[in-house]
Amino acid sequence: MKTKLIVATLSSLVFATSLSAEVVELARNGKARLPIVIADEPSDRVRASAKTLADYLQRITQAEFSITTRQAQAIHLGVPGDFPAQDFAKRFDSRSITRREEYLLRSDARGLWLVGATELAVEHAVWGLLHRLGYRQFFSGEAWEVVPTRRDLSIEVDVFESPDYLARRIWYGYGTWGYNVEPYRQWCAKNRCVPGIQLSTGHAYDGLVKAARKDFELHPEYWPLLNGERKPVVNPKPCLSNPAVRRLFVQNALAKFEQDSSLDSVSMDPSDGGGWCECDACAKLGSVSDQAVTLANEVAVAINKRSPGKLVGMYAYNYHSPPPNVQVHPQVVISVATSFLKGGLRLEKIISGWKERGATLGIRTAISGDHCRSSVGNCTGP
Repeated sequence: MKTKLIVATLSSLVFATSLSAEVVELARNGKARLPIVIADEPSDRVRASAKTLADYLQRITQAEFSITTRQAQAIHLGVPGDFPAQDFAKRFDSRSITRREEYLLRSDARGLWLVGATELAVEHAVWGLLHRLGYRQFFSGEAWEVVPTRRDLSIEVDVFESPDYLARRIWYGYGTWGYNVEPYRQWCAKNRCVPGIQLSTGHAYDGLVKAARKDFELHPEYWPLLNGERKPVVNPKPCLSNPAVRRLFVQNALAKFEQDSSLDSVSMDPSDGGGWCECDACAKLGSVSDQAVTLANEVAVAINKRSPGKLVGMYAYNYHSPPPNVQVHPQVVISVATSFLKGGLRLEKIISGWKERGATLGIRTAISGDHCRSSVGNCTGP
C-alpha cells in the first residue's frame, strides 16, 4: 500500500487512467473548436480559472476561446455542484481535509471536463491540463515560462488526480522582496504547489508558555527541573509529566480552533534546543520524543472530539528526532527534519521508526545557515 505523505517540494500526482477516453479536438488551424462552459452563477475564483484557461489556450493555439454557459459540447469547468446532471459529486468529498485538491480530467463525446473538488482543485485542473499540453513554468519569472505553439490541438485523457504530498511548500530562503512576490505566487499556482492543507509545525512551546504566563508565575512547579532547580528559562520545555501543564496546552489549542474554525492544524512542536525537564516523573514518561508525543496526542484527542479531522503538527528534530516508544495519534503529523538530528540514527531509520509508531509523515529540510528552508515543505497525508 502506498503511503501518502503530507509534506513535499514538488507536487507529485497519482492518477488512474481509463480506456474510455475519447480524443477531443480543442483547436484546428488556429480556430477554437469548443467554448469553455461554466455554471450560470460560478464563484469568482472559478470564473477566474476559466479566464486563465482561455488565455493560455489562446497563447498556445492563437485561437479565441469563449466563456459561456449551458452548451452540451464544450470544455466544461467547475466544481461538482456546477454539474448536477452528472455523477461527479459521488467521486469527491470536499469536506475531507485530505481530499480538497482532487480533480478530474476527462475527454468524452460531450467534450472535455475539468472538475475539481474545490475551487483550488479547479485551478489545479487547469494547470494540470496545460501541463499535459506542454506548458511549463520551470522557475519564477517570464524567462522560465514555456508556452508551446500548436494551431491544431487535441487531447485524449481520463484521469483522477490528487497530490502525494497534501501540504507542501518551497520558498525563498530569505523571503520575498517585493519584486518577486507575484512571480513566486504564479510559480506556486502553475506548478500546483498551493496546498489544500495549512500545516502548522513551527516551534510552539515558547508561545504556549507566554500565553500561560500567569499560570507559570503562580505555579513554579510547571517549569522544568534543571540542575535541581525549577525556574523560568529561555526556550522553555515545561514539566510535561505535570497533567496541569498539559491541560493548559490542550486548552490553548481548543481556544485557537474556537476562535478560527477554518484552521486546519495547530503546532505542538517543542521550542528549539535542549533544556528538557530532569525530574523523575518526566523520566517515567520516557524519552524526549515520548514526552513530546504524549502532549501532542492529548491535544489531537481533544481537538478531534470537537472538530474531527483537525491536525497537530510537530517536527522530528533535534532532541525529539529519535522515534518514540509510544504510539502516535493518526492526526499528529510528524515532519522529519533532514538535519540537526540527535540519537545517532540515519535519516531512513528515523523515518521508518516514526512510521512504525503510526505517525502521519512529512519531510522538512533543514540547512545550516538557513535554519528552516523546506524545499520538501510541510507535508500531510494518511
